Amino acid sequence: MNVILTSDPHVAAIPIEECGEPLVDVRACRDLLVGGLKSEPAGHFAHLRQAVLERLLHAQSQLPAGLRLLFAEGCRPPQLQRSSFEKYAGELRAGDPNWSEEQIRSPARAEHTPAHRRGRQSQ
Repeated sequence: MNVILTSDPHVAAIPIEECGEPLVDVRACRDLLVGGLKSEPAGHFAHLRQAVLERLLHAQSQLPAGLRLLFAEGCRPPQLQRSSFEKYAGELRAGDPNWSEEQIRSPARAEHTPAHRRGRQSQ
């Protein structure tokens, strides 16, 4: 199986365009379990596009009886994404002070892909 990370240059090369579809709060949907692991005070984690929520609910309806999806995280505003990225990069730096910036940035990108270079968030 070939796995492509979101930090892969091929993924980063895909243009991102705002579709204008509003974000909805998945916590208002009683049919989807919502986890709090990625929660933050403003509640951004619980927002995603209506069409994405509909696809998740459809996917869940196709699961065997007794199984449900657990929603973990949706929207990450650019400032939150950058903050998470820099925090993780700092942890990597502290773990091995001899690592170069590229050695730190590569795993940090894989774990916390930064927002689009023009400041738009990925959806």
